[in-house]
Amino acid sequence: MANTTAFEKLHISFNARFDEYGDWLVPSVYSDVDTEYAAIQNGIAAVDLSAFGRVSITEDSEIDALNSITELDISMMYENSWAYTAVVTPGREQAKPVRVIRKISEYTLLTMPADTQYVISVLESVNGSGDGIRDISAKTAMLGLYGPKALELVTKILPVDISGIEPGQVMVHKVFMMNLTGIRGSWAGGDGVEIICPSMAAQLAGSSIEKYSGRYNIVPAGMEALTRAIRQSDMPNKPESLK
Repeated sequence: MANTTAFEKLHISFNARFDEYGDWLVPSVYSDVDTEYAAIQNGIAAVDLSAFGRVSITEDSEIDALNSITELDISMMYENSWAYTAVVTPGREQAKPVRVIRKISEYTLLTMPADTQYVISVLESVNGSGDGIRDISAKTAMLGLYGPKALELVTKILPVDISGIEPGQVMVHKVFMMNLTGIRGSWAGGDGVEIICPSMAAQLAGSSIEKYSGRYNIVPAGMEALTRAIRQSDMPNKPESLK
């Protein structure tokens, strides 16, 4: 059975049509893919990114394993930053697009919806133990606000101050005793802000989107529009489909 997103009530209020992406049932389209795609590129789009995998990597041995299977030397990343790269199999038969977040004491690997378990299996095959690898996808929610006005919007509608965040940077804030991770960037290749939070905090973000959607012209965008945006982007190793 597919996982349901913590933003499900929000999607139903916007008349979303759902489909399975990886192990998740998330909005495919709301009303019109062209309108949603235009919002991602030029306006403000709210995209549920819960289907994209989130894998925490904490042990030194696992970090070394991650470094050995990516096309990027992650040890050279600045703290509180993120970067595109790809996970490759030891025989280099496949390259799966991923994003790596480097925090102070851990890394988080963001994967395409269909690739999470594959990427974890490659990591475990290189190192063997898997003790420092945790799939936190089901325990967290991920929301993207995409478009050139996204950063300005976040500072207005969410109780997190990330006004100073630059493209490629990551900030961690504690809100109501919960850690929220803010990411400046997007899967779509353009500007945006992404929020990773515990599933129980998703209602806070979702209610803000619903409350202010009319005032700030926030357009909910589904995975079909996001797929188009990714295909049109310059992201390396981009997939044909998100399913």
